[in-house]
Amino acid sequence: MASTIKATRWPLCIALVAALSAPAMATDTPEPGRIHVSGTGEVDVAPDKATLTAQLWEQTAFVNVENPEELKPDDMLKARQALEERVRNVILTLEEINIESRHIKAGSLTIGQTQTYKRLENGQHQSMIATRVERPIEVTLLDLEQVPEVLNTLTEQGVNYLSGVSYGVQDMDAARREALAEAIDNARLEAEVMASGLGVEIGRVLEVSRGQVSLPQPPQSYAMARASMAESADAQADQKAEYRAGET
Repeated sequence: MASTIKATRWPLCIALVAALSAPAMATDTPEPGRIHVSGTGEVDVAPDKATLTAQLWEQTAFVNVENPEELKPDDMLKARQALEERVRNVILTLEEINIESRHIKAGSLTIGQTQTYKRLENGQHQSMIATRVERPIEVTLLDLEQVPEVLNTLTEQGVNYLSGVSYGVQDMDAARREALAEAIDNARLEAEVMASGLGVEIGRVLEVSRGQVSLPQPPQSYAMARASMAESADAQADQKAEYRAGET
């Protein structure tokens, strides 16, 4: 893929000493002055990492919000079992297309309620609720050629939500150092131009400071999958659940 990530500029402030020429009648060496300059460095880095985030969920039938007791535990258990089977199939299918297990992160189970409204014959709306169980799956790819195949796999497996692809750089520190070196060169050149115009020379560097910077982040969806640490009481009994810790 020909995508390119442009690294954030790394501002660098340098205080340089300019050795001022002594006046003709002066006998003492003048106090050197200072030239304050700033430089910026910018590098373009091609992404070499992609992250795909999907989410799967199942839910029980909707019931009248005024009768929450109709939400049966057995119904939630069936929804949970159906969800775990789907997640298991997704994980195993990803591994079949040579996605390493350590690059698959299947998050924890989240249990919550979802609400809708039912239109009644009298024109009023009845609030309805259901129990929904969810699990996120995150896939990290170090070979961008695998992105189309993984996208096809996730869609063929019927994931309920797919946030798209977020691109990143594995070694961002190397890009930062390259930009930093460019910023230093840029600041020194600025100082030399200023000193030349003033008819003075550049002495040693007195102070170097790096400005506030932030690394560019991959684009994030507004609805990234949630990962809750809460597990249902029957977790140990379900032997089909597949989890992968992934890497941080």
